[in-house]
Amino acid sequence: HHREDQQERDGRHAAEDGCRDKVALLLSPAARDHTVHNGGRGHRGDEDDRVALADGDGAEAVKVMEEVVAQDPLDGDALMLIGGYYAKQGDGDRALIYFERAANLDAFEAQAKARQAQILVQKGKYSESLPLLKRSQEIKPSEDIARYIEQVERLARAKR
Repeated sequence: HHREDQQERDGRHAAEDGCRDKVALLLSPAARDHTVHNGGRGHRGDEDDRVALADGDGAEAVKVMEEVVAQDPLDGDALMLIGGYYAKQGDGDRALIYFERAANLDAFEAQAKARQAQILVQKGKYSESLPLLKRSQEIKPSEDIARYIEQVERLARAKR
């Protein structure tokens, strides 16, 4: 279980690191305007935005990343980070939308499908989560996902 947590953290940190650079480079036009109108003081430092987003508590930072995704819909790092933010906030439906979009990108399919499945499991939709987990396992085999599949299969059987 510890290894699963560590792998998930490692994957999340890799996605966050990629997004942090983009947040720094792509402040929203509204944020730039605010900076100009505040005599150059800015809305908050971009480092604050990046840290807030990585910590899952940056509503403003997520808006910036959503603008990044609006400009580049194939930005898998941003899609995963936004999905993770909404998942942490308890907005599973919105998180699923971003994870579904990321799952359409080959480089993010395995991780995104696993995250989608986690949300479905939290909602008690065990049978719905299994094809996603199995596809994730097929793309990127992992002992942790294999164990999770077994647990979810047991839950699905018990629910019937």
